[in-house]
Amino acid sequence: MRWGVIALGLLSGAAFAGDVVVPFTVQQISGTRPIVTVSVNGHDYPAIVHSNAGLFLQINHAQAAAVGVRNLTHKDSYGIEAPGTVSALGRETGTVERLAVGGVADGNAPVEVFEKPADVTMLGLGWIKAHGIILDFAHSKIVIPDGVETPRRLAAQLIANGYSAHVMRRDSADGRYLVAVTVNGMPADMVVSTVVDGTIDTAFAARAGLHQGRVVGQYGGPSGATGEEYETAEPVTVVIDAWRSKPQKLTLEDTYAYMKQARPADARGGMLGANFLIAHHAVIDFGTMTLYLR
Repeated sequence: MRWGVIALGLLSGAAFAGDVVVPFTVQQISGTRPIVTVSVNGHDYPAIVHSNAGLFLQINHAQAAAVGVRNLTHKDSYGIEAPGTVSALGRETGTVERLAVGGVADGNAPVEVFEKPADVTMLGLGWIKAHGIILDFAHSKIVIPDGVETPRRLAAQLIANGYSAHVMRRDSADGRYLVAVTVNGMPADMVVSTVVDGTIDTAFAARAGLHQGRVVGQYGGPSGATGEEYETAEPVTVVIDAWRSKPQKLTLEDTYAYMKQARPADARGGMLGANFLIAHHAVIDFGTMTLYLR
Protein backbone atom coordinates (compact mmCIF):
# COMPACT_ATOMS: atom_id res chain seq x y z
CA MET A 1 0.00 0.00 0.00
CA ARG A 2 1.24 3.50 -0.90
CA TRP A 3 0.06 6.98 -0.17
CA GLY A 4 1.28 10.54 -0.59
CA VAL A 5 3.43 12.09 -3.30
CA ILE A 6 7.12 12.62 -2.63
CA ALA A 7 8.67 15.46 -4.59
CA LEU A 8 12.39 14.79 -4.18
CA GLY A 9 14.36 12.31 -6.28
CA LEU A 10 17.82 10.80 -6.18
CA LEU A 11 19.08 13.11 -8.87
CA SER A 12 17.13 15.91 -10.48
CA GLY A 13 14.12 14.39 -12.24
CA ALA A 14 14.95 10.78 -11.31
CA ALA A 15 11.75 10.02 -9.40
CA PHE A 16 8.15 9.86 -10.59
CA ALA A 17 5.10 11.02 -8.66
CA GLY A 18 4.24 7.51 -7.48
CA ASP A 19 7.72 6.84 -6.09
CA VAL A 20 8.33 7.07 -2.38
CA VAL A 21 11.58 8.63 -1.17
CA VAL A 22 12.70 7.96 2.38
CA PRO A 23 15.67 9.88 3.85
CA PHE A 24 18.16 8.07 6.03
CA THR A 25 20.93 9.08 8.39
CA VAL A 26 24.28 7.34 8.62
CA GLN A 27 25.06 6.39 12.19
CA GLN A 28 27.80 4.51 14.00
CA ILE A 29 26.19 1.48 15.69
CA SER A 30 28.82 -1.27 15.78
CA GLY A 31 30.00 0.18 12.49
CA THR A 32 28.47 2.40 9.82
CA ARG A 33 24.75 1.85 9.20
CA PRO A 34 21.94 3.66 7.31
CA ILE A 35 19.01 4.37 9.65
CA VAL A 36 15.38 5.09 8.71
CA THR A 37 12.26 5.42 10.83
CA VAL A 38 9.75 2.56 10.72
CA SER A 39 6.28 2.27 12.19
CA VAL A 40 5.36 -1.16 13.57
CA ASN A 41 1.69 -1.38 14.52
CA GLY A 42 1.78 2.37 15.16
CA HIS A 43 5.00 2.36 17.20
CA ASP A 44 7.91 4.28 15.68
CA TYR A 45 11.46 2.91 15.87
CA PRO A 46 14.80 3.59 14.19
CA ALA A 47 15.72 0.76 11.82
CA ILE A 48 18.91 -0.31 10.09
CA VAL A 49 18.49 -1.03 6.37
CA HIS A 50 20.60 -4.17 6.40
CA SER A 51 21.38 -6.06 3.19
CA ASN A 52 23.33 -8.68 5.14
CA ALA A 53 20.38 -9.72 7.31
CA GLY A 54 18.32 -12.67 6.07
CA LEU A 55 14.97 -11.49 7.39
CA PHE A 56 12.13 -9.08 6.64
CA LEU A 57 11.91 -7.21 9.94
CA GLN A 58 13.71 -7.67 13.27
CA ILE A 59 12.62 -6.31 16.64
CA ASN A 60 13.66 -7.24 20.18
CA HIS A 61 11.48 -8.88 22.82
CA ALA A 62 10.55 -5.65 24.60
CA GLN A 63 9.47 -4.11 21.30
CA ALA A 64 7.53 -7.26 20.44
CA ALA A 65 5.62 -6.99 23.72
CA ALA A 66 4.85 -3.33 23.01
CA VAL A 67 3.61 -3.75 19.42
CA GLY A 68 1.94 -7.15 19.68
CA VAL A 69 3.20 -9.97 17.48
CA ARG A 70 0.87 -12.55 16.00
CA ASN A 71 1.64 -16.29 15.98
CA LEU A 72 4.78 -15.86 18.06
CA THR A 73 6.74 -19.12 17.86
CA HIS A 74 10.12 -20.02 19.37
CA LYS A 75 12.69 -20.86 16.70
CA ASP A 76 16.16 -21.32 18.20
CA SER A 77 18.99 -19.91 20.31
CA TYR A 78 20.09 -16.72 18.58
CA GLY A 79 20.79 -13.10 19.46
CA ILE A 80 23.21 -11.52 21.92
CA GLU A 81 23.01 -9.21 24.93
CA ALA A 82 26.62 -8.13 24.40
CA PRO A 83 29.50 -9.38 22.24
CA GLY A 84 30.10 -12.99 23.20
CA THR A 85 27.03 -13.22 25.46
CA VAL A 86 24.14 -15.14 23.89
CA SER A 87 20.70 -14.00 25.05
CA ALA A 88 18.67 -16.54 27.01
CA LEU A 89 15.54 -15.23 25.28
CA GLY A 90 16.46 -16.86 21.97
CA ARG A 91 14.79 -16.14 18.64
CA GLU A 92 11.09 -16.18 17.84
CA THR A 93 9.14 -15.64 14.64
CA GLY A 94 5.70 -14.24 13.91
CA THR A 95 3.93 -11.46 12.02
CA VAL A 96 3.00 -7.86 12.69
CA GLU A 97 -0.27 -6.43 11.46
CA ARG A 98 1.31 -3.36 9.85
CA LEU A 99 4.83 -2.25 9.00
CA ALA A 100 5.21 1.18 7.40
CA VAL A 101 8.30 2.84 5.97
CA GLY A 102 7.65 6.30 4.58
CA GLY A 103 4.56 5.99 2.41
CA VAL A 104 4.79 2.22 1.92
CA ALA A 105 3.07 -0.28 4.21
CA ASP A 106 3.16 -4.07 4.49
CA GLY A 107 0.32 -6.00 6.11
CA ASN A 108 1.01 -9.19 8.04
CA ALA A 109 4.73 -8.57 7.73
CA PRO A 110 6.99 -11.42 8.89
CA VAL A 111 9.13 -10.57 11.90
CA GLU A 112 12.00 -12.16 13.77
CA VAL A 113 12.30 -11.34 17.46
CA PHE A 114 15.76 -11.52 19.03
CA GLU A 115 18.18 -9.43 21.04
CA LYS A 116 21.20 -7.42 19.97
CA PRO A 117 23.17 -4.79 21.91
CA ALA A 118 21.52 -1.80 20.21
CA ASP A 119 17.76 -1.18 20.46
CA VAL A 120 17.43 -0.27 16.78
CA THR A 121 15.30 -2.59 14.66
CA MET A 122 16.32 -3.98 11.27
CA LEU A 123 14.84 -4.10 7.79
CA GLY A 124 16.53 -7.00 6.05
CA LEU A 125 16.80 -8.70 2.70
CA GLY A 126 13.14 -9.73 2.63
CA TRP A 127 11.95 -6.13 2.81
CA ILE A 128 14.66 -4.92 0.42
CA LYS A 129 13.71 -7.48 -2.23
CA ALA A 130 9.96 -7.09 -1.77
CA HIS A 131 10.14 -3.40 -2.61
CA GLY A 132 13.07 -3.36 -5.04
CA ILE A 133 14.55 -0.39 -3.24
CA ILE A 134 17.18 1.96 -4.59
CA LEU A 135 19.61 3.03 -1.86
CA ASP A 136 21.52 6.20 -2.68
CA PHE A 137 24.53 6.70 -0.40
CA ALA A 138 25.47 9.88 -2.28
CA HIS A 139 22.26 11.66 -1.22
CA SER A 140 21.23 9.66 1.89
CA LYS A 141 17.91 8.62 0.36
CA ILE A 142 16.06 5.40 -0.36
CA VAL A 143 13.67 5.31 -3.30
CA ILE A 144 10.88 2.75 -3.42
CA PRO A 145 10.01 2.93 -7.12
CA ASP A 146 6.46 2.70 -8.42
CA GLY A 147 7.48 1.08 -11.70
CA VAL A 148 10.25 0.46 -14.19
CA GLU A 149 10.62 4.02 -15.44
CA THR A 150 12.44 5.29 -12.36
CA PRO A 151 15.26 2.71 -12.58
CA ARG A 152 15.58 3.40 -16.32
CA ARG A 153 15.76 7.17 -15.88
CA LEU A 154 18.09 6.83 -12.91
CA ALA A 155 20.48 4.60 -14.87
CA ALA A 156 20.71 7.13 -17.69
CA GLN A 157 21.33 10.01 -15.29
CA LEU A 158 23.96 8.19 -13.30
CA ILE A 159 25.89 7.09 -16.38
CA ALA A 160 25.73 10.67 -17.70
CA ASN A 161 27.18 11.85 -14.37
CA GLY A 162 30.23 9.60 -14.57
CA TYR A 163 29.02 6.46 -12.80
CA SER A 164 29.73 2.93 -13.96
CA ALA A 165 27.10 0.19 -13.71
CA HIS A 166 27.86 -3.30 -12.41
CA VAL A 167 25.62 -6.35 -12.41
CA MET A 168 24.87 -7.96 -9.07
CA ARG A 169 23.50 -11.45 -8.63
CA ARG A 170 21.38 -12.76 -5.79
CA ASP A 171 22.59 -15.86 -4.00
CA SER A 172 19.88 -18.50 -4.25
CA ALA A 173 20.74 -19.95 -0.83
CA ASP A 174 20.81 -16.92 1.48
CA GLY A 175 19.44 -14.09 -0.68
CA ARG A 176 22.47 -11.83 -0.42
CA TYR A 177 23.45 -9.60 -3.34
CA LEU A 178 26.90 -10.35 -4.75
CA VAL A 179 29.25 -8.68 -7.19
CA ALA A 180 32.34 -10.21 -8.84
CA VAL A 181 35.59 -8.44 -7.92
CA THR A 182 39.32 -8.92 -8.24
CA VAL A 183 41.95 -7.86 -5.72
CA ASN A 184 45.60 -8.12 -6.78
CA GLY A 185 44.39 -10.21 -9.70
CA MET A 186 42.54 -12.72 -7.49
CA PRO A 187 38.81 -13.12 -8.24
CA ALA A 188 36.04 -13.50 -5.68
CA ASP A 189 32.39 -12.74 -5.11
CA MET A 190 31.77 -10.09 -2.47
CA VAL A 191 28.54 -9.19 -0.70
CA VAL A 192 27.14 -5.73 -1.42
CA SER A 193 26.51 -4.78 2.20
CA THR A 194 24.71 -1.61 3.29
CA VAL A 195 26.37 -1.82 6.71
CA VAL A 196 29.83 -1.67 8.35
CA ASP A 197 33.17 -1.34 6.57
CA GLY A 198 34.67 -2.77 3.44
CA THR A 199 35.75 -6.17 4.75
CA ILE A 200 38.13 -8.76 3.33
CA ASP A 201 37.74 -12.33 4.53
CA THR A 202 41.00 -13.66 5.99
CA ALA A 203 41.23 -16.61 3.59
CA PHE A 204 40.75 -14.40 0.52
CA ALA A 205 43.25 -11.90 1.92
CA ALA A 206 45.87 -14.66 2.06
CA ARG A 207 45.17 -15.65 -1.56
CA ALA A 208 45.34 -12.03 -2.70
CA GLY A 209 48.60 -11.36 -0.87
CA LEU A 210 47.14 -8.84 1.58
CA HIS A 211 48.88 -8.42 4.92
CA GLN A 212 47.42 -7.97 8.36
CA GLY A 213 47.95 -4.60 10.01
CA ARG A 214 46.95 -3.27 13.42
CA VAL A 215 43.95 -4.44 15.43
CA VAL A 216 41.06 -2.00 14.94
CA GLY A 217 38.25 -3.68 16.86
CA GLN A 218 36.52 -6.84 17.95
CA TYR A 219 33.45 -8.36 16.34
CA GLY A 220 30.56 -9.95 18.16
CA GLY A 221 28.49 -12.25 15.95
CA PRO A 222 24.75 -12.91 16.45
CA SER A 223 25.39 -16.47 17.68
CA GLY A 224 27.98 -15.44 20.27
CA ALA A 225 31.20 -15.61 18.23
CA THR A 226 33.90 -13.05 18.99
CA GLY A 227 37.17 -12.25 17.29
CA GLU A 228 39.57 -9.50 16.35
CA GLU A 229 39.23 -7.17 13.38
CA TYR A 230 42.38 -5.93 11.68
CA GLU A 231 43.20 -3.18 9.25
CA THR A 232 44.98 -4.16 6.05
CA ALA A 233 48.64 -3.24 6.24
CA GLU A 234 48.42 -1.54 2.87
CA PRO A 235 45.70 0.27 0.88
CA VAL A 236 43.61 -2.07 -1.25
CA THR A 237 42.31 -1.48 -4.77
CA VAL A 238 39.12 -3.36 -5.65
CA VAL A 239 38.47 -3.95 -9.36
CA ILE A 240 34.94 -4.52 -10.68
CA ASP A 241 34.71 -4.94 -14.44
CA ALA A 242 36.80 -1.99 -15.75
CA TRP A 243 36.22 0.15 -12.63
CA ARG A 244 38.94 0.55 -10.02
CA SER A 245 38.31 1.76 -6.49
CA LYS A 246 40.31 4.41 -4.70
CA PRO A 247 43.11 2.67 -2.81
CA GLN A 248 42.05 2.50 0.84
CA LYS A 249 42.72 0.36 3.86
CA LEU A 250 39.96 -2.16 4.52
CA THR A 251 39.06 -4.42 7.43
CA LEU A 252 40.37 -7.98 7.68
CA GLU A 253 38.10 -10.42 9.47
CA ASP A 254 37.20 -14.11 9.48
CA THR A 255 33.70 -13.54 8.12
CA TYR A 256 32.70 -17.19 8.49
CA ALA A 257 33.82 -17.42 12.12
CA TYR A 258 31.68 -14.32 12.76
CA MET A 259 28.60 -16.31 11.75
CA LYS A 260 29.86 -19.57 13.28
CA GLN A 261 29.77 -21.14 9.84
CA ALA A 262 32.20 -23.50 8.15
CA ARG A 263 33.97 -21.85 5.23
CA PRO A 264 32.71 -23.51 2.01
CA ALA A 265 34.80 -24.35 -1.02
CA ASP A 266 33.29 -21.41 -2.92
CA ALA A 267 33.79 -18.96 -0.04
CA ARG A 268 33.13 -15.29 -0.65
CA GLY A 269 35.89 -12.73 -0.51
CA GLY A 270 34.17 -10.46 2.00
CA MET A 271 31.88 -7.45 1.83
CA LEU A 272 31.75 -4.12 0.05
CA GLY A 273 30.38 -2.41 3.15
CA ALA A 274 28.90 1.00 3.84
CA ASN A 275 32.19 2.86 4.37
CA PHE A 276 33.51 1.58 1.05
CA LEU A 277 30.24 2.37 -0.75
CA ILE A 278 30.01 5.87 0.75
CA ALA A 279 33.59 6.62 -0.36
CA HIS A 280 32.56 5.79 -3.93
CA HIS A 281 29.17 7.60 -3.91
CA ALA A 282 27.39 4.29 -4.45
CA VAL A 283 23.81 3.91 -5.60
CA ILE A 284 22.43 0.38 -5.24
CA ASP A 285 19.39 -0.60 -7.29
CA PHE A 286 18.29 -3.85 -5.66
CA GLY A 287 15.32 -4.15 -8.01
CA THR A 288 17.38 -4.30 -11.19
CA MET A 289 20.36 -5.79 -9.29
CA THR A 290 22.70 -3.02 -10.40
CA LEU A 291 25.49 -1.38 -8.40
CA TYR A 292 26.49 2.11 -9.52
CA LEU A 293 29.91 3.44 -8.49
CA ARG A 294 31.92 6.55 -9.23
